[in-house]
Amino acid sequence: MQRGSPGFTVAEFGEASADHQLQDAIGKDLQRAEQLSLPITFVILLIAFGAFVAAGLPVLLAFSAVLASIGLNALTSHVWHSADAASSVILLIGMAVGVDYSLFYVKREREERRRGLDPEQALVRAAATSGMAVLVSGATVLIAMAGMLMSGSAIFTSLGIASMVVVVSAMVGSLTVLPALLGKLGDRLDRGVLGVIAAMLHRILRVVGIRSRLLASARDRRTVLQRLKGDAGRSRIWDAILRPVLAHPWVAAGAATWVLVVLSLPVLGLHTKLPGLADLPRSIPVVSTYSKIEQAFPGSQVPAVVVVKAPDVRAPQVQSAIADLHRRAVATQLMQEPVTVAVNPAHTIARVEIPLRGNGGDAESVRALQALRTSVVPATIGRLPNAEHAVTGQTAGDADFNTTMKHRFPYVFAFVLGLAFLLLLVTFRSIVVPLTAIALNLLSVAAAYGVLVLVFQQGHLEGLLGFHSNGSIAT
Repeated sequence: MQRGSPGFTVAEFGEASADHQLQDAIGKDLQRAEQLSLPITFVILLIAFGAFVAAGLPVLLAFSAVLASIGLNALTSHVWHSADAASSVILLIGMAVGVDYSLFYVKREREERRRGLDPEQALVRAAATSGMAVLVSGATVLIAMAGMLMSGSAIFTSLGIASMVVVVSAMVGSLTVLPALLGKLGDRLDRGVLGVIAAMLHRILRVVGIRSRLLASARDRRTVLQRLKGDAGRSRIWDAILRPVLAHPWVAAGAATWVLVVLSLPVLGLHTKLPGLADLPRSIPVVSTYSKIEQAFPGSQVPAVVVVKAPDVRAPQVQSAIADLHRRAVATQLMQEPVTVAVNPAHTIARVEIPLRGNGGDAESVRALQALRTSVVPATIGRLPNAEHAVTGQTAGDADFNTTMKHRFPYVFAFVLGLAFLLLLVTFRSIVVPLTAIALNLLSVAAAYGVLVLVFQQGHLEGLLGFHSNGSIAT
């Protein structure tokens, strides 16, 4: 059709098309993230540990926790709504906490081995210390994720449940499967790539009756490298970083706090909204079509929707009220044509779509919505007897979402900070440690949100990152 009409733009748009292309884009992005996150994480751990097996073990356990959590989330979706972003959240959080918890064990077990303990004693010592760290850390993360269940938003509830499922999966794997694997691997945990290849060759040669010293040679080289690193495997990089910090602790603390406070300042201008088509990449065809329609008919793709329920919406009284709603809405000059009306087959529901001026999420659209809800609808539809009405749409959803978040915000923070404080108080038996930890976490979270405002709301680096800022952060 487009080829036959070169002077026209022919494109498909609608809710079904948008959902189909969005799900396809999310699936491809998730697949790309899986393909990139695993090798990148493995390379980083390989550099950190210098051993092939020790680097691969945390990645393997983390990815297994992700796979298990995706399956469990599919089961919980039969009880609680599952958001589109749940799989992405599971992948990101699962890889982060899975690798983190595995590192607790692997690093501590290697440290105890370097102190001269045999494999069994080193594993017991690691379980006694790192196991407790995993429990406390996991419980703290679960408390933070459980706070989303109190947000009053089905989307946050879904993400909270998905996050809690993957954290529990990572905890269970780190406390059960990981110690068993460490005990089974023993000295083989520190094998490098050459050591793994040598072990495979050694087994092959043993089958044909030929003795091989490759494995022993690899172990000898590893022992020399460990001795060159020094006692307890100290890192020259971290020594270089920590030396000036420990020499001038107050200066370092003051400088770090100043940087975090400066990064936190943009949070004062934070404006959130529900995800919409305008927040998606322009590379998706339906988003490009949406932008063209919005330029030609401003507000038509994000209209306010007035829903009217009555025994018969075709009744003259109801039709007169809808017509009056149409006139008054356009007369405010905050709303505009075309106003469309759709009626269900039973003639009990009427759907009135009224385009709002603005882009659907700016101050002008919010003023139009307020005028519609507080003056236009009450003076028209609101006077109908035996009729119900409601105002919905993307702009109304954003406004109601932000109102709900403002009302729930104190309860969520009180729940998360209160339980986290009690958990750390019982664990460390000190009031200074939990207060310091909570203060630092609040400051770092505020700084993170400040960076989000700078990038995604104010549009800094949007050209580099390949997105278009619309003045809000999609939650």
